[in-house]
Amino acid sequence: MNLRAALLAAAMAGACLSVAACGGGGGDSSSSAGGSGNGGSTGSTGSTGSTGSSNSTGSCAPQTQTTVVGGDLFVAEQGLIGATLLGNGGLTSFDVQLGYSTCDSDCHAPQRQDAFAFAFSVRPPLFNASTPVGTTLALQPQSGIPIEGQMVSTFPSGTPIFLTFGDGEFNDFSATAYSKDLVHNYPQTALVTYGANSTAIIDFRTSAGAHIRVGLSNVRGSSAGGC
Repeated sequence: MNLRAALLAAAMAGACLSVAACGGGGGDSSSSAGGSGNGGSTGSTGSTGSTGSSNSTGSCAPQTQTTVVGGDLFVAEQGLIGATLLGNGGLTSFDVQLGYSTCDSDCHAPQRQDAFAFAFSVRPPLFNASTPVGTTLALQPQSGIPIEGQMVSTFPSGTPIFLTFGDGEFNDFSATAYSKDLVHNYPQTALVTYGANSTAIIDFRTSAGAHIRVGLSNVRGSSAGGC
């Protein structure tokens, strides 16, 4: 099954799932490329394509399909992350960014909460109002920024990632779960539907009722078991 077909199948399945409310707190979706700490990167790292994971082995057990408010996201297996803009809600101004942790539990940096970077396609943000719906990107880590002290060209299994959304026109902001000190304090209100084949659908809902939906591949809702 190719990436887009897998994401669409997961989206259809997610429509019938119950929503379990959990999580809260802040998030960040600034329109600039910079973050704090190791997150301030402006290089181009992504590439267009339909492949989410370059080294997938299928070793991860299937994850339970469910929808969670502000759900956690981790890289499922060593490889790239696939991202597809599934819907823009008809908005004329917004941005979506995908960030990832570069230093977590096994890292000795004094400020782990500041150790993150952003993955982009051609230029930041990842998706915005000018991005055609259906655009699919294969994302790799930022060049020159180590993850857990190692220079890598693909995301290690278990790397924590997060998505942020911002619509400056109507002051709507949302994010998935994260544990980093981002520039702005955005609520973790994004709906995350975990699907089959290590996919997830992220639904950002605005106060006016618009839905901005992003599909991801090679992601899981838990880092347990090295997946």
